[in-house]
Amino acid sequence: LPGLRAVQRSGAPGDDAASIDIRGFGNALVIVDGVERDFTQIDANDIESISILKDASAAVYGFKGANGVILVTTKKGEISKPTISYNGYYGFQQVTRFPELYDAYEYASLWNEAQMNIGVAAPYSKEDLEKYKSGSDPAYPNTNWWDSATRNSAPQMYHNLSVSGGAEKVKYYFSLGYTNQEGIWVTKDHNYKKYNVRSNISAEIVKGLTVGLQLSGRLDNRVKPYEQEVFKGIYLASPLKSIYANNTAPYFSNTGDRANPMQALVIDEVGYDKRDRREFNGSLTIDWQIPWLKGLSLKALLSYDYNNVSTKQWFKEYYDYTYDPVNDTYNKLARHSISTMDLKDENSFNPSQQYSLNYQNTFGKHDISILLGTEQYYWNVKGFSATRTGLLDLDLPDFTAALDLLDPTLGGTAEQDYGVIS
Repeated sequence: LPGLRAVQRSGAPGDDAASIDIRGFGNALVIVDGVERDFTQIDANDIESISILKDASAAVYGFKGANGVILVTTKKGEISKPTISYNGYYGFQQVTRFPELYDAYEYASLWNEAQMNIGVAAPYSKEDLEKYKSGSDPAYPNTNWWDSATRNSAPQMYHNLSVSGGAEKVKYYFSLGYTNQEGIWVTKDHNYKKYNVRSNISAEIVKGLTVGLQLSGRLDNRVKPYEQEVFKGIYLASPLKSIYANNTAPYFSNTGDRANPMQALVIDEVGYDKRDRREFNGSLTIDWQIPWLKGLSLKALLSYDYNNVSTKQWFKEYYDYTYDPVNDTYNKLARHSISTMDLKDENSFNPSQQYSLNYQNTFGKHDISILLGTEQYYWNVKGFSATRTGLLDLDLPDFTAALDLLDPTLGGTAEQDYGVIS
């Protein structure tokens, strides 16, 4: 596909969709089976073909096709006996590269140098540096935050089962798909699951009149610890700090201005970010080869798409610790002192209609093709969001069980819609 460019800006489970453009001119218009739709989450085994339109060939789509058009066609049934196909894999993902960070000895040595450059005495003695280098004294930790926080590889699996076939009058294609992807964090608290189904049926009702029904649905769920920029935290965390205060679990140590990277990866410690997405796409096509005039056909396409995105973010009240060796106690320090719950829900409805009259015929050496078409497109989005603070029970992250000591319930609803006729 010359000119097609795909950029994937994240490899995180459930958030790794790529942006697609043609020759770098901005997002291209994507048409799936004749309807404007997102195709980044379509099961790859359901796709029959992908083609692109550029410049004059995209003119039929008007200003929407100014950046080019990507045409995606899903699989349909063919005349054959029922064919059952399975495609699946179990594999592993790995980080391709990550900057090598200084260990405790190198970090302390460079910190000494930095302090002496501004006229301050070196904070670490030769004996201190040797202990950091040898790792023989637990009081002188040497923490590799990246190795501690990540796994060497993260498993993922994919399964797809399809059935296709048909006779002269009726053809069909059905498929079921399942994807499970885990994150690289050692806590295994970041994962993504997707379920998808597709049904494409076409039937010739009478000679020259064909009706097609295309239905598809998707349900996916992504769960991860509440976002606290863990990658940045790993970069900035000092290797001179231990994961746990006094190397004693579960007292996560205070690592400075930012959250302890290992603590930030545990849902039971910091809370979670959950997202559920539900999608339904339906299309009815009617194709009539008008018998009274050779080459004249009438086509109608009616579609209805529904999308729901529901998110629940629980930022839990949590603490880290410092150790007091004199009294043999662990001092609690509030990292986030008031628990917060955020809810968001968005529903979008997109019915559309397309009608076209096409005449195509050949007269001797001359080909004639005439197309008249119209499209009606309607889009409606309804959204809801709310925030509450001060949950009464940290083991019960329920939106109704909050004190709201600092703020009342915040949020609101919104609705937006528009329509286009062309």
